Amino acid sequence: MARLNASVQSSDGLIEVTVGRSGELTDLRLSEQTRHRSAASLARDILATVADARAELADRAAAVVGETIGADSEAGRAVLDTYRRDAR
Repeated sequence: MARLNASVQSSDGLIEVTVGRSGELTDLRLSEQTRHRSAASLARDILATVADARAELADRAAAVVGETIGADSEAGRAVLDTYRRDAR
């Protein structure tokens, strides 16, 4: 879990974000084409892409927990609850 992260691109491919194991933003890449967009639109799409990356991170965490300590164990549920809460 220590190296768990998730990278996601926006639907138009102009934004790519990576979140670390705690859901923190660790990388942000913007296409040069984003310069032609309004700041409000770009900000909204960055936030949406970060949310998608956090959801992907929660899915990856669920897979790891399921393969190791078990998603139905008390410890597994506690770990997954944290990822699901942070993905919102």
